[in-house]
Amino acid sequence: MQLTCGHALVLPRRSISICASHGARLPIKPVAYAQGGIRVARSRATLGAACRRTVPTQFQNTHFQQACQAKKTHVTVRGRQSTTCRYSGTNTSPPERLLAIVPYFFPFVEGLRYGRFFFQQFPIVAQVLLNPLQPLIQGYFSIPFGSLVAFFAIYFGLVKNNAVSNFVKFNAYQAILLEIVMVLPALFETVFRPPRYGLALQLYSTYQSAIWVTLAVIVFYAIVSNLAGRKPVVPFLSDAVDRSQF
Repeated sequence: MQLTCGHALVLPRRSISICASHGARLPIKPVAYAQGGIRVARSRATLGAACRRTVPTQFQNTHFQQACQAKKTHVTVRGRQSTTCRYSGTNTSPPERLLAIVPYFFPFVEGLRYGRFFFQQFPIVAQVLLNPLQPLIQGYFSIPFGSLVAFFAIYFGLVKNNAVSNFVKFNAYQAILLEIVMVLPALFETVFRPPRYGLALQLYSTYQSAIWVTLAVIVFYAIVSNLAGRKPVVPFLSDAVDRSQF
C-alpha cells in the first residue's frame, strides 16, 4: 500500500490526513482520487502547526516511514489529478541494498553482446571491468537457458516474494524491464543482417557501442543509488514499475 505524506487516506466511513511534519491527523475533505482499493486524495486542510495528535500505531510502519521520504508524482484519473508516491528507500538496511543490486547483473551480462566494438576500441575497459567478473559471467552462460532461469528466479524469487521489501522488489522489477529493453535490438538484428564493411559497419558499431554505454551507465547509477539507500529512478522504466504495483 502506498501512502503520500500530507495527503488523505480515504476509508469507508471517514477521512484522515497524515501530517508528515508533526505526525498528526486531521479530518479533511478529499478532492481527487487515485486508482486502487484504498484511495489517496489531496487535502484542502492546511497541515502544519495545527497538527497536534499522534498518528495511530497502525500507520507507524515501514510503509508509512518510507512514504514520508517519498517523491510525489501526479497522475490524472477520470479527469482529476491525484498524487502517488515513489519510495525513496532511505530506511533500507545494508543487506537489502546489496540484494537490490544483484538483479542488475542479469541485464548487464546479457548486454555484453553490444559491447564488442566498444571493447575492441577500448581494451583497457574490458580488462578492468570484465576480468574481475569473468568467473560469474562464465558461470552464468554455462547454465542451460540461463537467461530464462534468471528471469524466473528474479521475478518469483524477488518481485513476487512477500518477504522481500518494496525497495528490493522495485529494483528487481526494473532490472527485468531493462533486460527486456536490451532484447529489442537483438530481435531487430534477426530481421536485418548486420553490415560487414564500409560506412554502414561504422554506423552499426557506433549504434552498438551507444547501447552498451547506455546500459553500463544505468547499471552503474543503479548500483551507486542502491548503495546510498536511494532508489534508482530511470526514465520510463521506473514509471512502468510504479504503475505495475509489483
